[in-house]
Amino acid sequence: MIFFLRPPTDFKPAFHAVGCFCLLDQKILLLLRQSGRPQPNTWGMPAGKVKPGECLLPAMQRELMEETGIETDIEQLVYFNTLYVRFQDPEPKLNFVYHTYSLNLKVRPTVIINPREHQQFGWFKPRQALELELIPVLSDLIKIYFYPI
Repeated sequence: MIFFLRPPTDFKPAFHAVGCFCLLDQKILLLLRQSGRPQPNTWGMPAGKVKPGECLLPAMQRELMEETGIETDIEQLVYFNTLYVRFQDPEPKLNFVYHTYSLNLKVRPTVIINPREHQQFGWFKPRQALELELIPVLSDLIKIYFYPI
């Protein structure tokens, strides 16, 4: 999988997705994907596909609730970055646009994961997170967000 900060000329996305850095006390909330899911047994942030006709911020709000039980106002979600992602294999190439946000939490929420999608959750410092088996592109996003050049 590769990503671009601007869409390549031949980029035709199959869908849009959203993801969120949930931050508390300089730690990131990560979810461990179930073994039967795409990208099994890897850690990722709360994320998911945008439904047809759905706007980005409500999609992120919905995904947070579905994957973690965290309720938030749209105004609390802060835009971070958009990546243009392309899977190299399998063919045909799959392109999607990944819109990322952050949510700064003041108190530790009760996290309720969906057991069909995730095995567990954890709060990790960015350097700890980089040592985990992460979903593709997440290590790059962590580096861009926490360690910009």
